[in-house]
Parts: sequence; structure tokens; C-alpha cells
Amino acid sequence: MGGGVVIFMAPNVISDVTPMNQRALFNNVLYVTFALGLILGPIIGGLFVDYLSWRWTFYMHGPLSIISIVMLLFIIKAPTPVGPVRAKLKRIDWPGIFLLLSGSLLVLLLLNYGGIRFAWSSIPIIGMSVSGILILAAFVTFEVRFAAEPLIPGFFFNDSCLRAVFGGFFFIGWVQVVVGYFTPIYFQNVLGFTATASGIALLPFLVSMVVSFGLGSIVVSCTGRYRWLIYIGSLLLIAGSALLSTYTLDTDGALRTASLIIVGIGIGSLSILSTPAQAAAKGREKRIIAGLCNFFRGSGWAVGMAVSGALFNNEIISHIQNSSIATLNDALSPESLSNLPSDGQNAILSYISDAISKNFELCIVISVIALVFSLFVEHYELKEDRGIGIANVEVLNEKV
Repeated sequence: MGGGVVIFMAPNVISDVTPMNQRALFNNVLYVTFALGLILGPIIGGLFVDYLSWRWTFYMHGPLSIISIVMLLFIIKAPTPVGPVRAKLKRIDWPGIFLLLSGSLLVLLLLNYGGIRFAWSSIPIIGMSVSGILILAAFVTFEVRFAAEPLIPGFFFNDSCLRAVFGGFFFIGWVQVVVGYFTPIYFQNVLGFTATASGIALLPFLVSMVVSFGLGSIVVSCTGRYRWLIYIGSLLLIAGSALLSTYTLDTDGALRTASLIIVGIGIGSLSILSTPAQAAAKGREKRIIAGLCNFFRGSGWAVGMAVSGALFNNEIISHIQNSSIATLNDALSPESLSNLPSDGQNAILSYISDAISKNFELCIVISVIALVFSLFVEHYELKEDRGIGIANVEVLNEKV
């Protein structure tokens, strides 16, 4: 919850104080800051796991949060909001929040439990699937017909460009979380890397993602053109996912690095989608747009992790049924594998590698869908209005 608030508010501040043709550059500062955490986090976390305890990866949040709070108190000079808090709380779409969270939670739970804790045809899974779909349908109905101030305003989806941007962010988030989660599993469980070495091996992906977004932001700020960057990013995302899907027990290190760099550049380039989203929005809508872009990317993380986790778990379980490994935890435990003969160890490692490759194959399909969405992103001329600090947006007659 805390991270969600921070991620939502930071782009809003930038949206309020910067003109359109400079916004990508300022958003780049946010992205680089976020990416530095992605780069340093796995390395520091790996050091904790290898030399202290995995619990320190959570302990460290305390002092970091305190430092952030102190900085905010002394640096951010925000005006005092006008009006009573109670009146503002009444404007919040509480029923919509409840319906969205509860429906999404049921869908995510059935994806995590299906085929593992419960059979797909079992009553709990069927109950969660039916209930989740009905609650999400109720959420849509309530937002369209009854909500005074909808959590997700429906008029945003009347714009084809915004629909394309939201869909693009959803599928980018999906690929991003799958690569960020399963690549370290491949390094540690298949190749036998330490936690620290796994974090270092992930650096090509993270650094290329940061650098590509930074360079793309500079190019967009200088030229005002972004669609070509989105197309290239989509194609690189497909190519990188295809290379990742070839991972085996003896994949060459150069191929591993190249695949991570390519998919990282693809994700970084596609992150520039926030620019046409801001350009397509009007007035006060720009604040909501930043939050919606993050919402759909976060939704892609959640759904992608649930689907890929279910695919990974079920793929391994289906193979170990006829082996001497009893459970999924045993298959992923180096201690349990060390008790097996070399042939048995290689077989289990192959199952894990194949399950990871299945997810990267799914990423190819997801990347193709992201490419399709990118084709519907319109071009907008980014012009600065120095008087109010917000860009005037002129839609050109350039259609895909």
C-alpha cells in the first residue's frame, strides 16, 4: 500500500509542474531512481542471504523508510489542502475499491491454487472462478452506472490511444515480472549460482532497461517523436523473449547476457508509452492518467505472476510424479537434490529449466499482443505552453 501511494503521487507532482515536451525527461529521473533500486536490491539482498540472513532484506526497509520520511518533511513544501477531510473521504469510491480488490483477489488465488492445492475441477477452484468473475462484472456495472466519481473513469476507454497505452502497459508489466522473477530462479536453481551472483547476473536486464528508457526520453524530448521507439521496443521484446525461451542446462553465458539486454531494451523503450497517455489526456485528467498507467502495469505484474507461477508449478509437478522427489519444495531445494544420484539431479534440473522456458514462450505471445496494442498509439505533437506549464496537444493526421 505504501509503495503504491508513492508510485502514484510522484508522477502526479511531475505532471503538475512540468510542460509536456519536458515531462519525459523528468519522468526519466523517477524511472532511473526506481531502476537503481532494482539494480542494487538484488545485489544487496543476495549479500544478506549469503552472509547474514534473508530476514535482513526486510529489516532494511525500516531505516530506508525513516530516511525517506525525514527528507519529505524537510524538502517537500506542499500547501495545506482546503476543505474538511471527512467530505473528501466521502468522495472516494469505496464500493468500487472493495469490488475490484475482492474480485481480483479471488482470480489471483484460483490461479495460484489451481492444480496445486486443489484440482482445477474442484469445488473451491470453481467457486473462486465464478465468484471472482461475478464480482468483477459487478465492479464494472457499478463504475459505469452508479459511481459518482468512478475509481476508473469509463470515458478514458473511449479514446483508442489510451486503450492502446493501457493494454501496452499491462502486457509490458507481465513480461517484466516474469523475466525479473524466473531468471534468478534459473540462475540459482538450475545453474547453481549464489544469491549474490544471481543478482549480478540480472544486471544486464536491469541496466539495459534503465539506459534505453533514459536515452529514449532524451530523444522524445528533443524530437517530439515516440511511435518509432514504441515499435522497436515491441519487436525487441518479442526477440528477447524468444531468446530467453531457449535457456537450457548448458546455455552459453554470452547468449544469456544478450537475451537479457535485448528484452531489457524492449521494456525500457516501451515505458515511453506514458508520453502519448499524457498527451491524449486533458486538463485535470493528466493526474489520473499517471495513476492508471501504473495501475495497468501493476495489474500486469499481478496477473502475470499468478499465471506464470501456476504454469511453472504445474509443469514441475506433472514431471516429478514419477520421480523420487515428493513435493515441489523438494524439487526446488538444493539440499534435497544433493541426495539424488547425478542422473536424478539432472532430470529435476531439466524439469525446472523446461518450466521456466514455458513461461518465456508465453512471454513471446504476450509480447506479440503488446506489439498489436502499440500499433494503435497515435502521434501527438508535443508543444510547450510556458504560461501555465502544461503542454497544448495537437493531434496530427498521422494514423496507423
